[in-house]
Amino acid sequence: MGSEEKWDFLSPEWFNGVAELVGNRLSASEVSDSSGWPDDFSTSVSLTVSGGPDGDRSGVWVIEAGTVTSGQGPADVELSLPVSESRQIMTGERSVNVAFMQGTLKASGVQADLLVLLRALHGEPARTLLAEVDGSTRY
Repeated sequence: MGSEEKWDFLSPEWFNGVAELVGNRLSASEVSDSSGWPDDFSTSVSLTVSGGPDGDRSGVWVIEAGTVTSGQGPADVELSLPVSESRQIMTGERSVNVAFMQGTLKASGVQADLLVLLRALHGEPARTLLAEVDGSTRY
């Protein structure tokens, strides 16, 4: 991805771009080293963001042993949140864990996988990654 490339929030290109960014970080061990992310961790995550200008939008990411790709179909972990909350998370105004604990980030599915994901999204490497995604997002 070039530093000038921007993706429309929640578009297929955005989901693909996020998968590439996260996958690059995982392969570089920037996220996994600080979070205890297991090297062989595999799951799928569905994200649904509600209340956007184009209505509700969703996509799926597949995580397989350090690789992340865009996917389809049902996911092991399903996350949902309002568009305003998603923007606060991306800009670092709110952490994923706080949003989850306060109930604005709803989660269902395989609880063990959810806990690994929440742990991975806590800390400075995850905040840096979210800031990079935010910088590549056109809202």
